[in-house]
Formats: sequence, structure tokens, C-alpha cells
Amino acid sequence: MQTIEKTALFLSKKSWIFFTLGLIFIFLANVGLEYKNFLEIKKYKNHKTTATVINQYEKINKRGTKYTVLQLKNSDFSFYTSTYEDLKPITGRDVALTLIISELTFFDYLGSFYAPSFYISLLPKKESLRQNLINYIENQHSDNLTKNLFSALFFATMPSKDLRDKISNFGISHLIALSGYHLGFLGGIIFFILTPLYIFFQKRYFPYRNRYFDLSFISALILLFYLLITDIPPSLLRAYVMMIIALFFALRWMDVFSFFTLYIAVFLIISIAPSFLLSISFWFSVSGVFYIYLFLHHFKKMHPFLIFVFLNIFVFIAMMPIVHFIFEKFTFLQLTSPILTVLFSIFYPIEIVLHIVGYGWLLDDFIVKFLSLEVMEYKVYSPLWFLIFYIIYSLASIFNKKIFFSFIGLTVLFFSYAIYSVV
Repeated sequence: MQTIEKTALFLSKKSWIFFTLGLIFIFLANVGLEYKNFLEIKKYKNHKTTATVINQYEKINKRGTKYTVLQLKNSDFSFYTSTYEDLKPITGRDVALTLIISELTFFDYLGSFYAPSFYISLLPKKESLRQNLINYIENQHSDNLTKNLFSALFFATMPSKDLRDKISNFGISHLIALSGYHLGFLGGIIFFILTPLYIFFQKRYFPYRNRYFDLSFISALILLFYLLITDIPPSLLRAYVMMIIALFFALRWMDVFSFFTLYIAVFLIISIAPSFLLSISFWFSVSGVFYIYLFLHHFKKMHPFLIFVFLNIFVFIAMMPIVHFIFEKFTFLQLTSPILTVLFSIFYPIEIVLHIVGYGWLLDDFIVKFLSLEVMEYKVYSPLWFLIFYIIYSLASIFNKKIFFSFIGLTVLFFSYAIYSVV
């Protein structure tokens, strides 16, 4: 049988260099625009703005006084502020406030910064499609935990501190943060639903059309709408950009599952939105995809069932040094993460269907009991020097299988260190 030779995106090194330089130019131009906006804001010591409250929680200071922390976002930046006022729950609502920004730096502005504030006032409630959909999901639940869980799972709302703590006990935070995992399921569901309808019309009116191309294009448009509805979370944007690049590569008969796909997606996103350079969730998402590609790169000839079994285990262990540089929390329940990740592929589509038909509450009792399991917490820390060494070693393992197998040994060594340090 004759095989079709895969094509390359760039026919020469010069084309590849020009493409990279083009992305660098776009990145610098957007950094310049961000700096211009920063200077506009910094004209005065105080800055009046309006923003949406995306998270709200209480803390206690050293004197034992309660205060409320608000995480907010507007069209220009995201930030934190705090108040000693007794606020009712206002997550999802718009507020007007004045920020004290005399100490704000450009680096802080690109990320998510803290600024003291005053004159916080609640704005009239606005109806939006996103909020109406969130309300539809939350109204199917009576427990605050499941309300927050499914609004986060379907519309990327900010998980509460209680929910974050509970899901981190199981090492499944990646399942709550919308990413390619979820996008793939949604794309598959859309494709499955549209296929019979498309075939019906294709046979009668346009038999010459490529069904897979048309349905992929329509699915991509629907998923773009979903991306906008979810307010463009970094991990989901990375997944969507990679999906578009993958469709383009597939049409050109190019290798879709490659590090080059990831490289283009990452640099395209950062060049257009430089603030993603400082997004932890974005880099967690990139790291997870990198280790998936690393496994497939070296084990692409492995039987599909064995890939299904070992891929999640490898990614879980490979991500541990990176995760524990940011988050020290470790529990033995986290060892169930690879199994729960597989089971999630059944749980997620079931919950989508249940919420569409208005029966989202059906599994609530089980979910609340499951997430409320008592667990002992420990601390496992990955030092900076080891993280740098680990990332370099990860990149080096792309090019040599012997280095890759020694990298697996390194991941197992860190995993053993984590277990040994808490027993």
C-alpha cells in the first residue's frame, strides 16, 4: 500500500527563523502596548475602575480580625484587594472601586497584583448569557460545594478555597481547570451530534464536500463561542489554539502530535497576550501537554491499551516536581489521581447530559461524601535548583531515548522521596 509522506510547515531553516522573529516582534509590540496602558494607569496615585468579582473569601490577620479578600478582573487586568467591611456574597457581581497603585510595578501589572482600595460600591446587577448559564447550573444543586464545583467545571468560575482544598487532596485540580481534556470531550460530543444531520444534507445537496473538514470547522466555531463564554481561561485558550493548529496541520498532512505543535501554540499565545507569560495555570497546562507528548514520542509504537494504562501514571509522576514547587501539599489520596483521571472520562460526559436535561443534582450526595473524605496532609517541597535541573533534563530527554529512560528514573526518585519524607 502506498503511504502519503507527511509535509513540513517550513521548507527551510530560514523560514523557521523568520517565523520565530515575527512572533518575537508581535510579542514586543504587545508588551509595548501593555506598558503604554500601564503608564496611563500610573498617571495618578489612585485609579478608579470597575471590575467583576471572580472570587471572595475571608481571612484573619495577626490581630485576630476578620477581613474579606476579593479577586477581581476587568478588561485590562486582574487584581486582588481587601476590605474590613462586612460584605455579603458578591461573586459574579460588578463593583466600582478606587485602587491605591503608587507601589504598582509593570511586572506586577502584567500578572495578578494586590492593591489596597477604598470606596467599594456594588453596581446594578447585569444579565448576561454567561451568568444565566451559570445560574442554570447552580440552581440544580442545593449544596454550595457542588454549585461551585460544576460552575467551575463547565464555565471556569473560580473554585472556592474549600473546593480547592478538597480536590487538591485527590490531586485532581487539573480535572477542574478547563483544558484540552474537556475541549476534546466537548468537540467529540458536538461532532457526534452534528454528523447524522450533516450526512442527511450532504447526500442531497453537496456530496462533493469533505465531511470531516466541514464538521471540524463547525465544531471549532462552536468551541470558540464556548471559549468566550468561559471568559478565556489560560489553560482552555492553550488547548483551543493547539486544536486549531492541529486542524491546520491535519489538512496539510503534517504530524499533529508533535512538540512543534506545542511550540507554535505557546509562542503564538504569549506573543498575542504577554500576560500569559506570568500565568501559573497556563504553564501547568503547557507542562502537562509536554509530558503527554514526551511519552507518546518515545512510546508511539506501544499498544494503545498500554498507552491508556501508563500515560496518566507517567504524567502524574512527571508533573510532581513542578507542582510541588508551587504547592507543598501532599496526601496519599493523591496517588489515586491517575485512576480518577481515567474515571473522569466517564463522569464528565454523564454530568454534561444530566445538567443539560436539568438533573445535575443526581450524583450530588455521592460527590459531597467523596470529596469530604478525611485525609492526613503533609508537605513536600521541590527546591528551585532542582526544578531548573528537572526542566532542562525534561527537554534533553526529547532527543535521546537513553536520557528519557534516565529521566523516568529521576521522576521515580522524586516520587520515592515524596513518599519517604512523609512516612
